[in-house]
Amino acid sequence: MGTPAYMSPEQCVGQPPSPMMDMYAIGCTFFHLLTGRTPFQAANAAAMMMKHIQSPAPTFDAEMEVSTGTAYLLKRCLAKNPRDRFKNYKQMADAVSAARFSMSTRTKRLGTSSYSRPG
Repeated sequence: MGTPAYMSPEQCVGQPPSPMMDMYAIGCTFFHLLTGRTPFQAANAAAMMMKHIQSPAPTFDAEMEVSTGTAYLLKRCLAKNPRDRFKNYKQMADAVSAARFSMSTRTKRLGTSSYSRPG
């Protein structure tokens, strides 16, 4: 069935598997890699699945500064409606290439800013 933290809205309601579900899961993974947490948190699997279905996708505004390309990539991957996601993996790969991930990421946590650089 899948890990609730990475399940697409349509997967949460039992629709047949599709590449669009994988794009959503990849978006959840990207979000987790960038922020250190999954897009949604909940006390149990059912509550987590409801958040994927009903809650708006998170944005980076309050957490971290990312490039416009990175924000676009995540917005498309985490779109609730599968038709709003990338049409194919090539489009997604092109967006990843254009995202301009940097070696340093500025994060905002608990009212302070810190810079981290992969070691």
